[in-house]
Amino acid sequence: MGFCVRLVTMTTKSVLGWSLLLKQPSLRNISERMTGKHLVFSYGTLKSGEPNFKVMNDPKTGSSTFVGSGETVKKFPLVVASEYAVPFLLLVEGKGENVQGEIYEVDDSKLASLDELECHPDFYHRKKTDIVMYADHLGNRLIPTIVKECWVYFLPHYKPEMIDLPYLKNYTSISDDHPPYVERASISFSMFKYES
Repeated sequence: MGFCVRLVTMTTKSVLGWSLLLKQPSLRNISERMTGKHLVFSYGTLKSGEPNFKVMNDPKTGSSTFVGSGETVKKFPLVVASEYAVPFLLLVEGKGENVQGEIYEVDDSKLASLDELECHPDFYHRKKTDIVMYADHLGNRLIPTIVKECWVYFLPHYKPEMIDLPYLKNYTSISDDHPPYVERASISFSMFKYES
């Protein structure tokens, strides 16, 4: 079992444990292997106004620029799991909703920071996915819309019962549909991951 998988199976009391991921050679060298700018689609807690937006917006972890709003071309199940109200986009094409979110242009450093937050590739997998951009960075509707290929973080391995949870089109951390999101330091991710 890899370091990241062992780490996410523990309930942490401090964010300090997550910083240990940077000491892993495979994660420390990610930014050395990448160049340029990247488009990232945020559908959950990384969106503006949500609890982890501070990671997206923090200049110390790289640069990010809001490009616009959009939704996945293909349908995917976006579910909220457990009493922690964590949003998960399950890697099951054709089931669920055309998920809405925000498109950001990020540099290599920011992408590496997002990979660390999402525990890519040991928990979430980052995959290029077509997104229909329907509004620009000012909120102006685009006619016609534009399809952009963006990195999206998916949960590829999950407990079977997660596919039966209600599907969301647009996640917000505070909702009548689920309990409020619980900050990462209190979460044990082992309850979500299915290991065959």
